[in-house]
Amino acid sequence: MAADQWLNLQRKVKEFECPLTCPLCQFRFTYLDYFQAAQTCPRCKAPVGFPFYYRLILSIAGLLVGGWTMYKGYQNLGTGWLLPGLLVALLFATFAKQVILRFFPPKLEAHAEGSIWLKLK
Repeated sequence: MAADQWLNLQRKVKEFECPLTCPLCQFRFTYLDYFQAAQTCPRCKAPVGFPFYYRLILSIAGLLVGGWTMYKGYQNLGTGWLLPGLLVALLFATFAKQVILRFFPPKLEAHAEGSIWLKLK
């Protein structure tokens, strides 16, 4: 009984630590592994990336959080907020994107190499 619970706990930790899965070889890896491998799968070296709709969601969320930060800062501090507020808005937008990436990990898609589509599988 205790061994089953331990294995279940290890599986849950692995799912939280490695949110990305290669669509071709089903290998699980982290964002750090993904960016160190130049946005390819660390195991099969196939180029993979975030889907268009996910990048669109991240961009819109970043713009909304940044705009909301600028608006609230201007309401509270006035015109003195405009220059330092850009840096704060950028930090909040980046933090919002990281939260979205952590709690709603994307399903990676296989991408083309160069200008032609390769048959990856």
